Amino acid sequence: MKTETMNWVQIVSNFSLLIGMVLVAVQINQSSNIARAQLAHDAWLNSAGELYAVVGENPAATLAKANLSEEELTDEELFVLNAYLTSRTSHMARIAHMQRLGLAIYSDDETALAFAPVFAGRFGNAWWAVNRERTLARAPEIASRIDELLVTDQIEDLASNLRRLRARLERSKSMPDTATAKP
Repeated sequence: MKTETMNWVQIVSNFSLLIGMVLVAVQINQSSNIARAQLAHDAWLNSAGELYAVVGENPAATLAKANLSEEELTDEELFVLNAYLTSRTSHMARIAHMQRLGLAIYSDDETALAFAPVFAGRFGNAWWAVNRERTLARAPEIASRIDELLVTDQIEDLASNLRRLRARLERSKSMPDTATAKP
């Protein structure tokens, strides 16, 4: 009887040890995934930092020029725009990587809808045509969705949006201000 009890204790002990080893392996796997995500994030931050240094603090004038009169862009402005658009595609690749790790908070569609307007104007569209393969390799689902949005004209280009905004502002100048108008 003692031997049989000892055998059961040994079996339970071995089984507990095995379960413990499986749990340690799961924890090591989770730690490895987190470490990979952190390394990828750090690499993206370094890359983005370099690109944002080229772009500068306020690329608005260059972006507006690219969307309204791209034929007047200087080489320096083209360099800034290339860095800006490269940073956008790098960010898409980062989101796709986070999705593969199960850590992303944005879907492919949300990401594509957020980034597609940058590529909808003539300059952005030309840049996308030249550089899309690189993005397709790093973030295939997002790049494919951007292609769909651009082909089907579901995204208004920034130039059209800026022209509509300017027209709206011009119209509002000629209208009485209802907030300050007296009855």
